[in-house]
Amino acid sequence: MEPTTKDLFARLTEALNCREDAVPQGFKTRADWQKQWGCSSSHAKKLINAGLEGGLMEMRRFKVKRTQGVCPTPHYGPTSSGKKARAA
Repeated sequence: MEPTTKDLFARLTEALNCREDAVPQGFKTRADWQKQWGCSSSHAKKLINAGLEGGLMEMRRFKVKRTQGVCPTPHYGPTSSGKKARAA
């Protein structure tokens, strides 16, 4: 049985107004890390990419409220394994 127009409208409205995710402690957006580290956007990107490649950081997407609504947004945090960077 197909949903009625009213049911479909309710489902779509609920999907549009989805709730934000709880961002775990230690996970921040690139802009948040940039502010905390006191560096430029490009340098923060380089640091995060090095952390991702070296296994020191991981990226997860969390739904957060933005100016355009609730959107999945990348957040970066330390890896749970606590892997150490290897010497070059």
